[in-house]
Amino acid sequence: MTPRRPAVITATMIGTSVAAIAAAAGQVSPAVAAPLAASLALVAATPTAPAARAGVLLAGYAAAVASGIAVSATSLVPAAAVAIAATLGTALMVLLDRLHPPAVAAACVTALQPVGHWQEAVVVLGAAIALAAAVRLQPTTAARGIALIRRKATALRSGGPTARARACPGPGRAR
Repeated sequence: MTPRRPAVITATMIGTSVAAIAAAAGQVSPAVAAPLAASLALVAATPTAPAARAGVLLAGYAAAVASGIAVSATSLVPAAAVAIAATLGTALMVLLDRLHPPAVAAACVTALQPVGHWQEAVVVLGAAIALAAAVRLQPTTAARGIALIRRKATALRSGGPTARARACPGPGRAR
């Protein structure tokens, strides 16, 4: 089971709530919550994945929103704007080595906005900053897990059933 990350979940819920409130007030499209929800799922389900790192998350959203803003300045039909924004956002993330797949949806949402109306971009970037900060503030659990596995492997290699019992206690036994 993957570790729980309450600060990440809380920050994303706050960011998604801000997006939902802004959408309810008619200030932004409800679609801005989609990339944030996808980021929450990615970070919560696979906290040690490269795409779940704070820097990757923030740079991915910045690249995607920038490409969406650039495409929205053109007079393309919506389907073409979405396709080009997604392609540019993904290419920019790959070039920067900061691929965060949920951010591609932010590029699409931003590309559909009229020139000068980038409230969605501001809301998405603000929520992405909150999520990246929460990810950054979380203590890493991968290092602790690896250390535990190494201790158990060393105990097993050192021999004997007593070492195995200490390294891998059964249910109900103290560790």
